[in-house]
Amino acid sequence: MDPAPGVHLKDYKTKYFVLVMCGAVVYAFAGGFINAMCIAGVYRTGLTHLTGSTTFSAVRLINPTTNNFNTAPLLLFILGFGIGALLTGLLVGPPRMWWGGLQGFCMLLQASNLLIGYYLAPTQWGAFFVSIAMGVHNSTTSLFQFQIPLRTSHVSGAILDIGLTIGQSIHMREPVNVWRLGVHVPIFSGFWIGAVMGTVSFNAYAGDTLLFVIIFYAIGGLTTLLWVAYKKWIVKAATPPAPSEDEVAMFKDALAASNKRVAELIAEQKARDAAGAAAGTGVLDGQVVNKEDEMTLLKTSAAETVSTPATPFSTAAPSGSLYDGSIYR
Repeated sequence: MDPAPGVHLKDYKTKYFVLVMCGAVVYAFAGGFINAMCIAGVYRTGLTHLTGSTTFSAVRLINPTTNNFNTAPLLLFILGFGIGALLTGLLVGPPRMWWGGLQGFCMLLQASNLLIGYYLAPTQWGAFFVSIAMGVHNSTTSLFQFQIPLRTSHVSGAILDIGLTIGQSIHMREPVNVWRLGVHVPIFSGFWIGAVMGTVSFNAYAGDTLLFVIIFYAIGGLTTLLWVAYKKWIVKAATPPAPSEDEVAMFKDALAASNKRVAELIAEQKARDAAGAAAGTGVLDGQVVNKEDEMTLLKTSAAETVSTPATPFSTAAPSGSLYDGSIYR
């Protein structure tokens, strides 16, 4: 059975848990890749989370610099991240259970903002659009009903939960929420490996490194939308339609009438059994027969009753209805 809404991630079947974590790790890899590329040289500041930008905006208000962004641009990046989260909330709405078309649109939104950032790099406006993309990035994985946040653009929460889990387990001398390690360790590892690859890529391709991530988001978004369209229109079109309410009601009436007639035949048989018990014979339709012949006739009569219900209704079933069997083909 598929996990129901509100089911905790730790209660998912193994295949569903692995599927969710694969997606989370890929997104964390992308987050680490982009952040490393930004820090390594495109913007010389991290843009996938707000802790550094918030702190630097305060520090450079007092101690301005000529080598990097000062307070106003850093506040602009914070605003961009928030706009990305806002757009995701407007697009996705309430938390979801599975990856679908709305998440596909989010990936395309990320790709478009990163593309603008690529053309405007290394200006503050380029960083602003990258910040919007990262706000969408982190919000997309946060809007799932796993009852545990999946943050994929930063790893502070992951390290926090890893440390708490290990510390609590040692203190209580028994495993405490150890399953969380299966969530946060892969996410942290994916982010770190992504940061390594982002740095290597920047050293080789400089600012063009951003194109790799843009292509990733664009392909991911288009693939998601094509898959959803395939499931919604092609698979749905090949699925036989469900019977109408009238057809279901007619079937229930016919079944009830058939069951009633079978019950009447059984009651009549019991009455004849009581009357003919002494002689070892029974009477059916005015004929004296032995027990085996009588039961054969009874079964035949019941079968005919089921195939031709006693209750009146139109026997001409519409094409593709419940009765001609086409909905089960």
